[in-house]
Amino acid sequence: MLASSFPVGITRRATTRPAGQCRHAGAIRASGAVESAGAAFPIGSRVRVKEDVTVFHVPKAKAGMSLKGLEGVVERHADVAPDGKSLLSATQPLVVRFELPPVDGAKAVVFASHLHTHEVDSA
Repeated sequence: MLASSFPVGITRRATTRPAGQCRHAGAIRASGAVESAGAAFPIGSRVRVKEDVTVFHVPKAKAGMSLKGLEGVVERHADVAPDGKSLLSATQPLVVRFELPPVDGAKAVVFASHLHTHEVDSA
C-alpha cells in the first residue's frame, strides 16, 4: 500500500491560511443573501498570483507549472451554489481563468485553477 491515498502522479497541494481565517469564510447574511469568501474579487476582475502555487493540470505543462506572477480573470466563486442562495464547502473559493500566449505557432493555452483569496492580489 502506498503511503499516500492519492493515485500515482497526483499530488496534494498544501495550503496555508493566514491566522484566524477559517476554511469556510463565506457568509449568509440576515437578509438571506449569500456572500462568497472571494467577494473582495468580483467576477470578471483581473488578479495576479502572489504565492508560489504549482499546478499539474495545465495542457502542455504536465510536469507542473508555477502560477506565481501570472495574471488571470476571476471566472466564478466556487463556494456559492449556482442558484446563489447557499454556500458550498469549496476550500479554494476563486476560480481564475488564465491564458498563456501561443508558442511556436501553436494555439494559446487556456486553463482555469482554483485559488484561495490569500494567494492572489488585484492586478
